[in-house]
Parts: sequence; C-alpha cells; structure tokens
Amino acid sequence: MSEPPPPADTYQPLTFRERGLAVTFTTPLLSGARIRPAHKPSSLEVIVPNPSGKRGVYILALESVRKICVPTLHDTRLGTALETHHGLDYPLNPAEIRRITRNVLKEGFAGRSAALAASTVTTANKELGANAHRELLTQLAGVATGGATGADTPALQVMVRDAMAPIALETGRNVDEMVSGLEQMAYAVAELGLGQSTSSGFVSRNLADLADLITLVGHLGAVSAVAAGDARFVVTNAELTLSLARRAVGTAMAGLADVRRALVDWAMHPALILEAAARPEWLLDGWPRICMLSRTMSGQGDLSATLAEMAILVPPIPPQADDWLSLPSGTSTRANPQHQGSRGTMPNGAMMPGIVARNEQFLAMVA
Repeated sequence: MSEPPPPADTYQPLTFRERGLAVTFTTPLLSGARIRPAHKPSSLEVIVPNPSGKRGVYILALESVRKICVPTLHDTRLGTALETHHGLDYPLNPAEIRRITRNVLKEGFAGRSAALAASTVTTANKELGANAHRELLTQLAGVATGGATGADTPALQVMVRDAMAPIALETGRNVDEMVSGLEQMAYAVAELGLGQSTSSGFVSRNLADLADLITLVGHLGAVSAVAAGDARFVVTNAELTLSLARRAVGTAMAGLADVRRALVDWAMHPALILEAAARPEWLLDGWPRICMLSRTMSGQGDLSATLAEMAILVPPIPPQADDWLSLPSGTSTRANPQHQGSRGTMPNGAMMPGIVARNEQFLAMVA
C-alpha cells in the first residue's frame, strides 16, 4: 500500500469551488470531508480535515480514499454516484450534493431511518417548489396569494399568460416557453424561502439553526474554561457566516422582487439567477453537520471533545465572498484561522462503530 499524501499545512482557498463541497460521509475519518473537481479531467479529489492530529488537511483523489481508511458501504456507493455525476459534466453545487446523497440514502446503505428521511425530504421539496411556483404565478398575475390558489386554476392561468405576452415579445420567446421558464425558476429558488415556503426552505432552516448554534455554543464556552477557545472560534466564524449568508439571501430575493424583470433575466441569462440563489448555500455549506454536533453533547467531557471536533470542521471563508456581496476586501476572511481549530484528531479507530451510527443518525436529520 502506498503512503498517504502529506498534509497541506495551510488551507485557505481563494474560491468556494476550491474550498470544495461538504459531503455527508459516514466513515469516521471522512467526517467533514469535502470534494472538488481535480486537475485531472472528470476526476474528483477529497479534502480530509486534520486526520493525523496535525494542522491542515489531506488532499487526495476520491478514488484513492482507501489509502487512508476503509469507507463504509454507503460512502463507497456515494463516492461512485458523485464520480458518475461529475464524469457526465453535470454541475456540482450544494443542492446537487444533497440530491445525489438522498438518492443514495434511499438505497438503504445508511439505515432505514436515513432512507425514510431522504424519501420524506424529496416529497417535501416537491411541495416547496410548487409553493414557490404558486407564489411567483400569483405575483405575476397581480392577485393576492391564497393557500387554496393552485397553479392549475384556469382563471389564474389566463391572467398569467396575459401577463407573459409582453415579456415573451421582449425576450423573443413564445408564451409557452415563458410559462415553462417561470416554473423552472421557481424550483431553482425555492430553497431560499418564498411565500408559504419561507420557514421550510433549506436556507431558511439553516440560518435559524446557525443562530441557535451561536447562542448554545456561546453559553457552553462561558461555562467551560477548557473548551472556551474552541467555543470562541466556532462562534466567531458562525456569526460571520450567518451575517454573510443573510446578506446573500437578501441580494437573491431582491432580484426576485419584480417577477416580470426576473423572468426576463431568467429567459436571457438564467445563470445569473441560479448563481445568486446558490450563494447562501455555498456560504452555509458544512455548517449543518456542526449544528448537528452541537445537539449531541451530554456531559462535560463530551462537551470538550465535541467542541474540538466542531472547531476542526469550521470551513474557512474564501475571499470570493467579498466579490459576491460587494464588500470591502478582507471583510469575509477576517475570522479565518491560521489553523483549523483544535489540534485533536477526528474520531476514529475503536470508536468507529459508534461514530458510524452517529453519522448515519445525522444523515437522517439533515437529508
């Protein structure tokens, strides 16, 4: 067996794609690992945080992960699905990672609870998209939003098509294309929270979870001198991330305030709306696992160990966030550490069965 690659002592990515995407692996050593496109075409590499107790990360090809650990069956299947998706040149972003993960979870390799949760979330997301679509339809038609108003109501459809006629003329599209475009746009931005989906979208839920994390960890750090350093580190980065993510949501939602203008933009440059809608998720990426960890602490000893693990998992914020949000240079990176939190190791070894079970439980909670 060849030696694992050396750790990178400093890990300060310049862009979010360089930082990579959080993947909910269940193997202890891969807890908090991220993936990103490799230099080799159609390949992915995995970024493993602090696996040896030293500062930095290991970066290796996803196909070579067995050089440093034995992945669970779920992780093996998920890795294959991710490589297939990337090999087909499909986009990789936080929403796509969650979708791919849910599809693998439904196969049952991470347990029945996770499989059931994945199916439940898939159904809920369809409803979320339908709610967002209904909200945009009613705004475009100029009628009040009502819980019983469906997108298939004949009167609403007539009003929407009438409203779309001048937009179609402006964009050089026909009305049917605009109708389809509005539905596509609605599902693309649904996770931000629109109308009835305000409190149930992925972004909305995780903003609330991050705010709760700040309160909880701030309190725990105040009562434990041993864990105070890690607690301050987590809270500082969480506060900055929360502020940036809220700003990104506001920017994305502002672009949807005028539905007619947004529909023109979608017809001409859909990537602009997709990118704006994805930015809050890129900023929040990796924090759901940290929020889940904060809910598992049961005692003083467990408190220190869990806060140390949380600190290791805190993702650095790339300076690209300043460009995204039109902020002065250095604003987004002011909390970035010279090293990633605690110098402790990720849980592994003899703890593996318990940690795998815990990670599977996390999957059931955040699918």
